[in-house]
Amino acid sequence: MLPARSNNWHPGVHMKLYFCAASPYTRKARVTAIEAGLAAKIEMVEINPWTDPAGYRDLNPIGKVPTLVPDDGPALFESAIIC
Repeated sequence: MLPARSNNWHPGVHMKLYFCAASPYTRKARVTAIEAGLAAKIEMVEINPWTDPAGYRDLNPIGKVPTLVPDDGPALFESAIIC
């Protein structure tokens, strides 16, 4: 069985976290990033998921927030997966 979290963080990798300030799930992801010491590596991109921003469904077909997009891999959505 694989560990839930990997300690093999790649120092050069940066990420984008697409969020809506009203979402409690977004707050969970943001707090987790801060507590893990990753906040400086994450660019916060505020969106309004109800207006269906251009291109957002290409990242997250469900259209919910949060969505975490690393430079070196696929987008992650659902706060339980991100955190």
